[in-house]
Amino acid sequence: MLGNDVNDSHTNIMAGALYLRDQNKEFGDMGAALRAYNSGPDKVNKADLSDTGGVGGSSYPADVLNFAKIIESGQGNLPA
Repeated sequence: MLGNDVNDSHTNIMAGALYLRDQNKEFGDMGAALRAYNSGPDKVNKADLSDTGGVGGSSYPADVLNFAKIIESGQGNLPA
């Protein structure tokens, strides 16, 4: 399904999307899935999905979802 060239933008985006989907299935929570995508699944506490595991701030998942809304709308500014 995916090509072998990780430098190909389509392959890279699709692989990232599939990995995020897998993490969402694993944790059953998009916030935890985003944290696992960013920090690794071993950094997510399944017993307490709000636990940051010492990596990233507690607002990280909400920040990412807000950035996605800005990108989808085509309005607003993202941080550099």
